[in-house]
Order: sequence, then structure tokens, then C-alpha cells
Amino acid sequence: MTGMENLTLDNIFEQVISGQTPAAQSMRERIKNWRLRRLHQAQRTRILFHEINPTFPGTADEIITAYSDDFNQPLIVVAGITDMVTTLVRLSDTVTNRAWSQEPVPVRIYAGQRSSDGGHQRFAPQIIPPTSRLSADFRNSAVGINPQMAGKARLILTGYHIAPQTAPGSQQELDALKAVEQAINEGTPPKQTTLPATLKLDGIAGNPSPGETRPTDRALLITGLTCNMPATGNGKLTISDSSSNAAWMTDFITWWGVAGETFNGGSPVYYLPKPYYLPAGAILRVNFQNAIAADGGPIGSGTYTFGFVGETP
Repeated sequence: MTGMENLTLDNIFEQVISGQTPAAQSMRERIKNWRLRRLHQAQRTRILFHEINPTFPGTADEIITAYSDDFNQPLIVVAGITDMVTTLVRLSDTVTNRAWSQEPVPVRIYAGQRSSDGGHQRFAPQIIPPTSRLSADFRNSAVGINPQMAGKARLILTGYHIAPQTAPGSQQELDALKAVEQAINEGTPPKQTTLPATLKLDGIAGNPSPGETRPTDRALLITGLTCNMPATGNGKLTISDSSSNAAWMTDFITWWGVAGETFNGGSPVYYLPKPYYLPAGAILRVNFQNAIAADGGPIGSGTYTFGFVGETP
């Protein structure tokens, strides 16, 4: 018996990188540099969600054009989710008129299906110039191929913007950043956490239900979002950061386009395309508004949790 049979891969990896061999020292240096780069990029990253809402008359093979809100800054769009199934779409931006495809393609190429274990769908990054909007030409399915029913549909896209490198705005911010960098340089391992925001819904259509996280006691990288609201009913929300007043969307977004949705008894996490830096003491605010009948009707009364999944840098 050598004792090796009781070692897991994690144990072996920990022993390797904690040693004093040149290989272990090199590995620690590479991990440290990666964590520092990730921290500095997260400080400059802004997450933005955009929603496109076509309204279908319910006629097979019809073409409906709908638009997103304006993009106030260049955006890299990388993921989407929808409640459409067999619809075709052709996307383009209104500044360059560059189409994402020559012909309409299945919307599922750009968007996963809600209420499924697949969730949000990732795709090849698409760069949207500033002052642009996304134009979406939707073509309903032919008869016999489960065409989209009459009413409003939703396509929610996730993108991010990385701002130019700037210095922290105050001495307090600079000191906080140095403390995080020092912890990384000392090899302090990251710790995972979840920041819950409680939403108390009264079940009344159109009523707001604000919630917010507790102030963080340390800087965090927000990496994902999850929520335990039911699939019945609907609602929209906005998210903002108290430290910078940065909003994650230009208008209210359907909630399941932002967070992992309850499925088969669990609440999956929607992992963001890039980590979002939340400084110590900051609060994430969620402003939820229950849906009216035309948007699917309200979610019933109850207390629900919107969770921000994160880790120390």
C-alpha cells in the first residue's frame, strides 16, 4: 500500500502547486497573474441585457420586424434565451446593417429555450457598434411546423462592454483595490458565496416588488444569477449597482432572461459571460414588476429569492 489510492486529483494538484519545485512555483505565478488580469478586467466590465419583443398575429409564415433598445456603447453580444420554438430570425444592427446570417435561421441558434435544462444559449461573439439598435426580422413557421401562437414573444440577449483602463476614482477605492491585489499576491484562495435579494410579491398585476442584497463585507466577482420564481406567470425587472449606479439593462427585462430558472425542482445558475466586479460595501438592487395580463399575467403572491452567485477575486 502506497497510500496513493486515497489521493484525489485535487489532492495531487494541491500538493504539486504548494511545493517548492520550479514547476510548483511557476504554476503559482501563472495562477496569480491570471487572477490579477481577471480582477482588473472585471473592474472595467459592464453587463447589459437587451430584450426584443415581436408581437405575432398568429399567421403561419408571416414576417414580423422588431427592435432592441439603443446601444449607448459598443457591446459584445454572446448569449440569448427565448420562449419561441420554431421561429426563424435574421438579426442585423442599424448602423452598419451587417446581418448575422444571409437568410433567416432558427432562433434557437442564438437563444436557448426557457424552462429547460439548457437555458441560455452561447454563440459566436457579435460586436454591436455604439448608437445602434438590433433589428430582428422574425419569420413564423409554416403550417404543420408548430407556428408561433398569436401574442407577444421574447428574445433576451446578453452582452458586455469593457471600458478603457482608468484609475480608481478615490483614495478609498484605490486602497480597497490594493487590499484585493495583496490577497491575490499572497496566494489567498478565492471563496464562493451567494448574495440573496428577497422579493415579496403580492400577486397583483403591475405591482412593483423591490429587493436588494446586503452590503458586501469584501470585494466580489459576480459570476452568475439564479432565481426560484415559478414558471407560471411573468414579470420584469431591472438590476443596478449602488457603488456606481450602473444599470444592467436600459429598460425592464423579462426576469427569466436574466437568471437561471427553476427546473425539475432546482434553480440553475445562469453564468455571466464575464465576471462583474462588486466593491466592498456595495449593494445590488433588484426592482421587480409583476406582469399584466397582456404579458402573461402576474406571478402569485409569495416570497422569492433572486441570488447573485460570486466569489472573492
